[in-house]
Amino acid sequence: MPLSEFLFSFKGRINRLQYLCYLLMSLLVFVLLFLISEVTLHIGLLVEVWLILVLSFLLVWFCVSCIVSTKRLQDINISGWCLLLGMIPIIGWIVLLVILCCLPGTPGSNNYGERYY
Repeated sequence: MPLSEFLFSFKGRINRLQYLCYLLMSLLVFVLLFLISEVTLHIGLLVEVWLILVLSFLLVWFCVSCIVSTKRLQDINISGWCLLLGMIPIIGWIVLLVILCCLPGTPGSNNYGERYY
């Protein structure tokens, strides 16, 4: 699956390993962003400019995360609307984390298409 389709298309399914790799890459990007922000704020870059850049990045990251998580739910044959479980504090977060990271995907085809992997 091409990277553009992986990040910006709701079509398709991804397995647990692909999802966990996405989470790991997101974590690495956030650590890098934090380190860059520490350096740039100490050298005197305008805080307003940096804040706009970071908020823009976070908006794009949130949208991409919703798309990738929806694909993972589709692999389990669950609707992407179940991401709304994340709006329930603590219990919803734990349930969603277990569903996304622990449940195996549906073998073969399901309501959301064939397996690509």
